[in-house]
Order: sequence, then structure tokens, then C-alpha cells
Amino acid sequence: QWRLAGSNQDLAELFGRGDFVKVCRAGEEARQGQIVELNSDGTYHVAYGDDDEELSVQASAVSADHEMELAAAEMAAAEAEGDEEPICAEGIDDFIELNIQMMLANPKFEGLEASAKRAAMDKILELKEPMRMELLELLAEKGAGYTVGAADMSAIMPKVMRRVAESSK
Repeated sequence: QWRLAGSNQDLAELFGRGDFVKVCRAGEEARQGQIVELNSDGTYHVAYGDDDEELSVQASAVSADHEMELAAAEMAAAEAEGDEEPICAEGIDDFIELNIQMMLANPKFEGLEASAKRAAMDKILELKEPMRMELLELLAEKGAGYTVGAADMSAIMPKVMRRVAESSK
């Protein structure tokens, strides 16, 4: 086993730059973020979707955020298929529906048992309104006629997930 100097943590458990994570501390609401870097002392620099960041998060407070990983993988796959004709939507609602359809078409979703599929579908549908709000903010910032791409979606998904978490409080 490989370990950081002075640490008992197995390097296989470490997260890398760009990994989507949840930061959970006792008595606090879990926060979704993305690893900026692993610090030499074994802590993490984590950026959150609300433009906040922490420079030194203890590894024990960090776990994988599989929902965000799945959404990011979908975005990356769509971007990698750049040779294909781009998918165009007439408006925000159509754009959201297309994104939801891409999530539902993921082989991981298709392989779920019926009860897990229903639970995943419910979670995906919870994204609609928060995604709409984030897209409206993005378009207000970028201007009329801006084309939303995979990089934009990767950037707003942590914010969408934060909104979902806040709405369930």
C-alpha cells in the first residue's frame, strides 16, 4: 500500500483534481464540490458550486459524489461526440428535456433494477427547476443568443445540485 508521508491514508482512497465530491461534517449539511488539488498534508482544496472554496478540507470529510460524476460523464460523452450534428433546442425547457433524456439513456441508468430506476428518475426530475434557474442566470450573464455547451453544463451542475440540496431542507 502506498501512503502519504506521515499519513495512515491509503493513496488508493485519494481523490484527484477534478473529481466530484461531497464534503460532510458532523452537524452540517453536506456540500457538493470539486477537487482543485490534493495538498501535501493530505487535505483537499475544494471548490463549491456557489463560487466558495475551502483550501484545507480533511480527507475524512470527503466522499465521492457519484451523481455529479454521472452527470459530468454524460456531458463529456456528448462533447466527445463532436463529429455528430449538434443537438439543438428551441428554448430552455426543450434544452432541459434533452439533457434529462440523455441522462435516462445512460447505460448505467438502463441497468438499474426497477425500484432503483424509479428512485434515480425521481432524483433526475428534481433537477428540472434548479437547472432552469441556473441556465437563466448563465444566459443573463452571457447574453441573448449564447449557445450553451458541455463545458457550461459541467460548470453549472454543482450549482444545480446545491439548489436541489437547499430546496430539500
